[in-house]
Amino acid sequence: MELDPSAMTPEDSPKTIEDIIASPEYLDIVTPKVAVGDLAHDFTLPTLDGDAEVTLSTFAQSRPVALIFGSYT
Repeated sequence: MELDPSAMTPEDSPKTIEDIIASPEYLDIVTPKVAVGDLAHDFTLPTLDGDAEVTLSTFAQSRPVALIFGSYT
């Protein structure tokens, strides 16, 4: 199926990087949602071996915890 360029609306046209960066959706994902000193939301994750789960609040009650986020892809 071939698109007719004359029938394309601005929403259909290819976006430039400038269009994407200026979009409200992009601005929302790059706006920090937490500030330095905010408490982290409690969460539970499986251990590396998958045999148990670990919950942040169980560690935070006994000692300071550092949360390090990154991408390894």
